[in-house]
Amino acid sequence: MHQRRTNLPSAFTLIEMLMVIVIIVILVGVLVVATSAARTAAKRAETKSRMTAMAQGMTAFKNDIGYYPPILNDSRGLANFPNFPPIGMQGNEQVSYRGTAQNWYSITSPAEYLLGYGGRDEDGYGSYRDLGGPIQNREESPALGIRHPAMDGVWGATDRCAFPDFDCDRGTWDFDDRGYAIAAGGKTYGPYIEVENEQMLGRIVLGPDRDGDGARDATLDPLTGQPIVLYPGDPDYSTNNKDNPMVLVDSWGSPIRYYRQVYPFKNQFPQTDEVDREIESGLSRIYPPNSDFARPTLSDYIVLRPFNLPKSSVNASFGDYNEAYGNGDPSTTLELQTGNIAFFSAGADKQLNNRIRADVFGLPGNEDDDATDEFNADNIVEIGP
Repeated sequence: MHQRRTNLPSAFTLIEMLMVIVIIVILVGVLVVATSAARTAAKRAETKSRMTAMAQGMTAFKNDIGYYPPILNDSRGLANFPNFPPIGMQGNEQVSYRGTAQNWYSITSPAEYLLGYGGRDEDGYGSYRDLGGPIQNREESPALGIRHPAMDGVWGATDRCAFPDFDCDRGTWDFDDRGYAIAAGGKTYGPYIEVENEQMLGRIVLGPDRDGDGARDATLDPLTGQPIVLYPGDPDYSTNNKDNPMVLVDSWGSPIRYYRQVYPFKNQFPQTDEVDREIESGLSRIYPPNSDFARPTLSDYIVLRPFNLPKSSVNASFGDYNEAYGNGDPSTTLELQTGNIAFFSAGADKQLNNRIRADVFGLPGNEDDDATDEFNADNIVEIGP
């Protein structure tokens, strides 16, 4: 009798196993990269959609009130103005219009005016925050919404600064100055944007005054340089702490910046009164004279400009913000030239460069180790009407 010989398949060799493992690792790596890219793209789309809604809300605010909201500092006081006009203050970043304008934006204005989350002593509508218990619950509710913020955009708080005998030096105007002028009645406006989820809105943590303007500034994350934001459920989150203003954030948790055109206010003319130079009445800021053609544009904010610029359009002999030799790099877009407001997100890396928009080696401030970091490559910008 003949025995049937069975040909059993041989086992994998070590080389074949290693090849399979390598293929699996490569596929997993490709999948991780694709998933990460898809997640980043989804977050960018979510942030862009949120910023578009904010721009639409600002337009609705303007249709109701007559102007776009002012720029508030981190403490919700009126932010100091950039030095305007450019003539006579060229070249120096600390005193020039182009240099001082780069920090003229707000992370607190969007929540302040689009939501109106404050109490009646802050925006004229809602409960008195200092009251507790059942009485507070019987006050005007819901808290979201505002009363008309008057001609200056801050509920008349700057009206007293228009008097020449009133000392209103820079840095002394404070958030608490609103209280004396806010009307407790009248029509309610807003909210102008819908809160999608609890992670869309948070509170910054106020720290020391870093820029010397007399107002406390947001505490920054030492790794990203972005303001630290707390959310409901965080141990340090406090809904009753008025020193912690609220901010609208992007999909990575960074506050969304609000930019607007700089007011060509009347201190561009020679002043004989120091008070007039420091701060003007709200009327002169909101309604500049039509005969004044020296109007700033959103192009003045370097961080809003396109990242990819041809080298021929960038002059390496001066920085983007510098006003000497033709007011710096002129590269911009029609939208920035004609737009009134803009919103900004630093993107997934949470990094940005306020002074150098394009990654062109050789520009002042773009010559050292950070010359090729391309911080602004993933910035997200939404330009309003």
